[in-house]
Amino acid sequence: MIKKKSIVILLIMIFIGGLIVSLSGITFAAEKRYKIVLVAHSTGVAFWVPVKKGMEDAAKLLGVDASFVGPLGFNVQEQRDILENVIESGVDGLGVTLPDPEAFDAPVKRAIDMGIPVVCFNTDDNTPNARMARIMRDEVEAGRVWARQIVKLIGNEGKVALLTEAPGQISLEQRLKGAREILDKTNIKYTILNTTTDRTTAMGVIESYYMANPDVDGFFSVDTTGTPAAALFIKREGLKGKVVSGGFDLTPVTLKAIKDGYCAFTIDQNPYTQGWYTVQTLYLYLKYGIYPANIDTRSGIVDASNVDQVMKLAEEGYR
Repeated sequence: MIKKKSIVILLIMIFIGGLIVSLSGITFAAEKRYKIVLVAHSTGVAFWVPVKKGMEDAAKLLGVDASFVGPLGFNVQEQRDILENVIESGVDGLGVTLPDPEAFDAPVKRAIDMGIPVVCFNTDDNTPNARMARIMRDEVEAGRVWARQIVKLIGNEGKVALLTEAPGQISLEQRLKGAREILDKTNIKYTILNTTTDRTTAMGVIESYYMANPDVDGFFSVDTTGTPAAALFIKREGLKGKVVSGGFDLTPVTLKAIKDGYCAFTIDQNPYTQGWYTVQTLYLYLKYGIYPANIDTRSGIVDASNVDQVMKLAEEGYR
């Protein structure tokens, strides 16, 4: 009986040994690590910090390589050049903002024709193009939400300056379009000012307007630059309680200004999810052939009632 057991054990050991020898001659192919690139406009502004964190977190979880590129300031031609270079570099998947109605149509179509999936995030040109889906909020509706907050603050009549860092940039123009739908039904008089993406320049534009219009009731921005600039101007000039401000996005200066009472509100678009879902959507298509779907990241209002919670999350890069 003992001899039989010994023979069985010996046979098992011989089998395992042979299996190890046979497997040692086999080379296993490593699973492909996809390369995904997000190409955005005006990457020098602080808005993109949570977008990049969302991208990085999704890439780490899914095991892909992801990078975030684009011009520092708003420059359509420079962004297009960067996009074309990325396409030629052999990328597997592309996320891209489309801040111009025509400039990106050709490179996006070329990428699709080359078999590179393209998803739009944050800003869509709202014209027929080859991109597969968009991950962003409805910017016209965001403008309506913003304008309703303005009316809530100053009533149905008054005088305000509306600030934009890049006239002609599609998402900003859409916000202004939505705002006009609300404001034009009131007796509020508004002037649109170009602040550029430089905060110092924006402060100068705001100051010049205030000097010529000391009766202005508020400064309201549709972007990341003008929102903190208006709050800082109100603080510097001691106008708290006399002039109000509100805007878009969650820069640290804006959130601190809301907490300190120099800014009444800001509109959030959950930018972390724009980075996350762009990578996730492209990965699912590349890995499993699941076609990208449109995702609405919505508009949220941040004011004194919830700013403490948002500030904590912003410090961690999520808001």
